[in-house]
Amino acid sequence: EEYSGRESRITKQLRMTARSPYLVSHAQNLWNVSLFPSPLSALSVGASNTWPDLYRIRGMSFSSTVRRSDEVRPVASVYGPFDATFVVMAIAPLVVIGLTFNVSSRDRESALQNLIVAQTPRLWKVIAVRCFVRASLVIVLMACVVNCTLLIAFGSQFDLNVAINLAIWNAIAAIYLLIWAALSLFVNSFAWSSSANGAALLLLWLILVLIIPRTISNAVEQAVPTLPEGELVEREQRIVDQAMKNVDELLRRFQSEHPEIEFRPDDEQQKALAGYLLAHSEAGKKASETIISHYGAQLQRARYLGICNWLSPAISFRNQSDRCSGNSEPAFIAFTVRTGEVQAEVADAFLQPSIANQECTIETIAELPNLQESEIPKRLVNSMQSIAPT
Repeated sequence: EEYSGRESRITKQLRMTARSPYLVSHAQNLWNVSLFPSPLSALSVGASNTWPDLYRIRGMSFSSTVRRSDEVRPVASVYGPFDATFVVMAIAPLVVIGLTFNVSSRDRESALQNLIVAQTPRLWKVIAVRCFVRASLVIVLMACVVNCTLLIAFGSQFDLNVAINLAIWNAIAAIYLLIWAALSLFVNSFAWSSSANGAALLLLWLILVLIIPRTISNAVEQAVPTLPEGELVEREQRIVDQAMKNVDELLRRFQSEHPEIEFRPDDEQQKALAGYLLAHSEAGKKASETIISHYGAQLQRARYLGICNWLSPAISFRNQSDRCSGNSEPAFIAFTVRTGEVQAEVADAFLQPSIANQECTIETIAELPNLQESEIPKRLVNSMQSIAPT
């Protein structure tokens, strides 16, 4: 088969990249780290519209790899928070309010209350049963629509863990709507008119669903500042520049630790490449502390929001839904930190072959200890548990 001139150049470049350990480890877009979505991701957008689920390793700079300057998951960004959790959190309470705001006042205004009292002395028991039965209809309808949709779309991907998380989500959604039924029953206990009950419940909805969550979110962002991504890049570059000043010491240490690698006296290019790789490797270890503290601050934000669950049932429901769906911010932060670990593992795996200028083959790549498939899942689980145990 004959190639055109452009195809021949691309083929030659790919062959050269595949054989060069330096290019294999540091060329852009050759190594990708992906986070597979959960079958329950449709329940809640969570942080998936602001965090990527795919990172392309770019050279040796972790801050460049994880920069979120490009548009992240544009489809999720378009439909934003309009997911099953939003419907249950914001719209379903309005349906419950519409069905229960006059559960007591209507009988009183239509003179049916005396008739009910004559038939049973436990008036409030009747009213409470009526209120929670109406709310239960909303819960059953919601559960049928959401669960049937998920089973039809993602039923083949369900396992025990997914089923447990779906059951937890259904339980949390039911409790959340029953809380609104209880609030409606509480408002009806004041013997106000139906219009007054409706106005009071709408005011509660406005405070608990819109005002308090937004206020808390803004307060947490101001209380726990994080480094801008541009500042993260600059700090990493300063660490690299400092490491480059000590490149001679790094070379001597590497030669003493790896006497099997021969440095040719007349090959300045080999020494320059070795110094560059060793300096970036050393800088990467030091920069990881800054990077971990950067994402640790974002984890602290998530923890503060979790502490504020009791201030509004809407906050609690949203946070728990994000966890059940697998789209919580701690999960994406753990994935980002794990990306940095993978990038460091790839660089370390090809460090010695790059300095020794050894040509890569499929067999030598497969034998590299940092790339053994049996070890990668263990390290992934351990790193996610260490940074996001919840």
